[in-house]
Amino acid sequence: MSQIKVRFAEEKDMKNLSDLLLSFENYFCELDHVNKKKVYVTENKLLEMHFSDNKFMRTFIAEQNGHIVGSISFYRGFLFEDPPCSVLHFPEMFVLPEFRNTDAVQKLLLSVRALAKKERINKLVFSVYGLNKHVRNHYEKLNAKYFTDENEHFMFFDVD
Repeated sequence: MSQIKVRFAEEKDMKNLSDLLLSFENYFCELDHVNKKKVYVTENKLLEMHFSDNKFMRTFIAEQNGHIVGSISFYRGFLFEDPPCSVLHFPEMFVLPEFRNTDAVQKLLLSVRALAKKERINKLVFSVYGLNKHVRNHYEKLNAKYFTDENEHFMFFDVD
């Protein structure tokens, strides 16, 4: 198996990225019994979010042999704590099931953490689907913390 590489997503990746995200969104819709018509992930929407004059999102992709096997999308924000702190919020990280036991997840997280350090960000903030206990446990092992208690969806990593 060849090595997994992580890089920033480019315009040429948006079609494959939208297909990847849609497959995961459909899975969660089935799990939650949500109408699939409400899922709104398109190549054009991703292009707008990443590359238009109003862009606000950035994405790292993990790839193997030129195929996207995972992604982590994020945007910059703030928490109004005392004192206020800057954060990178990543609402979505997806890794294909067959790559979850590889270093793809770790490489995606390390890429975001390195960028956060470079940009002087204090925390990486993210949400985890409530029923996804396996992922919650994985993040806890990596020293992620809950904002209030473990019933909450929002977790964070401090950026060292």
